[in-house]
Amino acid sequence: MLPPAIFLSSGWPIVQLNYAAILSFYSPVLCSLEITEDDADREENEERTKRRRRFVRYDRQRAYASIMSDYLSQESRFDDKQFERQFRITRSLFEYILQNLASEDEYWRDGFDCTKRMKVKPEVKLLACLKVLSFGVSFMAFCDYFQMGKSSVREAVSRLACGVTQNKELSQKFLRQMTKSDARNVAKLHKNQHGVNGMAGCLDCMHIHWENCPNSLRGQHVGKEGVPTLVIEASCDYNLFFWHHDFGHAGALNNLNIWDRSKLHESFLDGTFAGMDFDFEIDGKQFTKLYFLVDGIYPELNRFVKTISVPTSFAESKYAVWQEAVRKNIEQGFGVFKKKFKIIQHPLQMHYVDDIFYIVKLCICLHNAMVVCCVENGDNPETEDMYDVTMHDNEEIETGEEIHEEVKDDAHNDIVAEDKFFEENQNKLNRNSDAVDLELLEKYKRAQFLGQRL
Repeated sequence: MLPPAIFLSSGWPIVQLNYAAILSFYSPVLCSLEITEDDADREENEERTKRRRRFVRYDRQRAYASIMSDYLSQESRFDDKQFERQFRITRSLFEYILQNLASEDEYWRDGFDCTKRMKVKPEVKLLACLKVLSFGVSFMAFCDYFQMGKSSVREAVSRLACGVTQNKELSQKFLRQMTKSDARNVAKLHKNQHGVNGMAGCLDCMHIHWENCPNSLRGQHVGKEGVPTLVIEASCDYNLFFWHHDFGHAGALNNLNIWDRSKLHESFLDGTFAGMDFDFEIDGKQFTKLYFLVDGIYPELNRFVKTISVPTSFAESKYAVWQEAVRKNIEQGFGVFKKKFKIIQHPLQMHYVDDIFYIVKLCICLHNAMVVCCVENGDNPETEDMYDVTMHDNEEIETGEEIHEEVKDDAHNDIVAEDKFFEENQNKLNRNSDAVDLELLEKYKRAQFLGQRL
């Protein structure tokens, strides 16, 4: 329908139109357009209001009262055993860790925030972190009980990981390197349990699934598992105490590639590990070097004891069964570690390797702390002090440093001697003559490699 206008007989409209009739004709359409625009603006404002994050005023006093009545009071609802099942550590260890954290970081002390409101209690923060580590759930999983938001729990977990791993007292007690006194205690423990002296532990690697691995790093982190992983190399004793741990290797590497980059390998080369050696006897023969039980992929070293893949006698078969059974200590240690802290067993949701590194190191510290508690509270009085850091005297540490310097001096002397030998036999080496002492040549190559590491 066309608007009212005056047409000529030829069909073309005249220049002057009836504007009053046109306005009356289009007025309903204009009104409907105006209403539609108002509705659209109103809906857009409502949508923007819905997307805006709603402020939740958490009841911090209620959360503190709940955990005190449930776990931390003298007449608490749950006993010590149930506390340990929920948070993976004992109540005394919880108080010990909180005391050490509060002595160095104001974040773990009582106080007021920027709005002059009482901050979240440190007991609530620590229990919320332990709950997340134990069950491997989202940071929002327990916000109703602990009355903490997602960002607050994430910050608390990060502060806990950095605080525990960087705390001097906790690190020296639960993340320390093995000393000569520790080596003697561990060797004695293994002799009582396995019947063989001189064993420092079992060595192996474990892959941890990294779900939020960036696409730019997937090529180096996807291995035989088919998913991006990060690898931790560790060694433990019979009590599942981790004496060595090296985390952060790409998942595409195998155990042999990781060993080439390992800190334990470096301690073998620079002589640091030699400071823990002592004389011991096996079947009437004297030995001077501690050893680890490993699987078949590791290189042939005098500190590695591997199984016999194809035994040809009864003695070899019996030895292979013994070695493969005892080496399961590290597999058991990894299993207990993953079951105790489900955040390691479940795919990791963090985006940065540094954050994952501190989380894994925190879990290892808590695991070792629980091993120490179990040994100290055990029924065997001979082993209750084997992890006591106060038992280590400075003489053994100085002796280890002196041995380290002696090894470096010996390696330097070997390099000087081999350089002289190489200059004297340069012509023979070029002709590949049989007159060259091949054993001495191999020793020269090894000393040259050792000199690069020193």
